[in-house]
Amino acid sequence: MLFLHADTVLPPGALSAIHRALDTNTALLGGNFRLLFDGQDGFSTWLNGFYAWLRRRGLYYGDSGVFVRRSAYDDLVALSRSR
Repeated sequence: MLFLHADTVLPPGALSAIHRALDTNTALLGGNFRLLFDGQDGFSTWLNGFYAWLRRRGLYYGDSGVFVRRSAYDDLVALSRSR
């Protein structure tokens, strides 16, 4: 399953990359694409650096493409309903 933020543009080959990642590592539950702003202004450049800094620390921001195996999503839904 792919959750894509409304103003996000997937890079070329993104769907193939998702399939490769999930097919290559069966233990992988999901992932996301790094977030890059296309503006040339100083704030966009700063944001690109800031989100790269977050990513290096294992933190991911939702304004991107996030993908997850359907089975993992179903497990989370079932868990939330059981509480």
